[in-house]
Amino acid sequence: MRTIRIDHSLRTAADMYKLYMFWALVVVGISVLIRTVLWIFVEEMQTLEATPLTLFRGPGQIFMLVVGIVTGVYAISYFVRQGVTRRSFLAGGMFAGLCIAISLQIVGFVLYGLTALLEPLLPIELHMSGMPYGGGASGLAIGVGVDILLITSFFLMGWIIGFAFSRFRFPGGMLSILVGVFVLSGLTSLWGEGVEINVTGIRIPPIDGLSVAASFIITLLLIGALKTVLYLMLRNAPLKVQ
Repeated sequence: MRTIRIDHSLRTAADMYKLYMFWALVVVGISVLIRTVLWIFVEEMQTLEATPLTLFRGPGQIFMLVVGIVTGVYAISYFVRQGVTRRSFLAGGMFAGLCIAISLQIVGFVLYGLTALLEPLLPIELHMSGMPYGGGASGLAIGVGVDILLITSFFLMGWIIGFAFSRFRFPGGMLSILVGVFVLSGLTSLWGEGVEINVTGIRIPPIDGLSVAASFIITLLLIGALKTVLYLMLRNAPLKVQ
């Protein structure tokens, strides 16, 4: 891996951002359409409990995991064919993932605002559930920061899984999935969301007793570890560029 070229990294980030955000908006549109039909015809779906932070949290994480896998399987060979070094590709991809994570937060807020605006016109009842990190601007800022970090971690873990399947085939890919289940479950549990791992029958309960600062530090360390693993996987990997 040669040195980073900023222009290549920025171009890579721009291309990945435009492609993945296009598909994110397509997925959002389909989800809104399906949810609207359910709101109209299914009585049990006519009550929605959400905050601007939680409305798009789960779908956003799953979406980023999927596009991370796609990045790991297909994107690197494409960009290397264009003359982008691996290090430049890695930097650009990580920057794109961060920008997408921020954009998904904006999408979540817009969706919540539209839902609240259309509540009188549709057969739905919107319940404002409690903010998980306290009220006010500080609680909102913490929540946004947490969601950005979690979504970014799902993207990086998906990238690792996709590249593990591409480089190490089935055994390495399955091992990366197992590691990913525990890493991502641990991260979400770190922020108070107990996770049931149905495949293994092991339940990871919410991790209590940690301060917000300690949780942020642990989350950043885990994301740093994911970036390091990804770098080590990419730097000397044989690639098909023809």
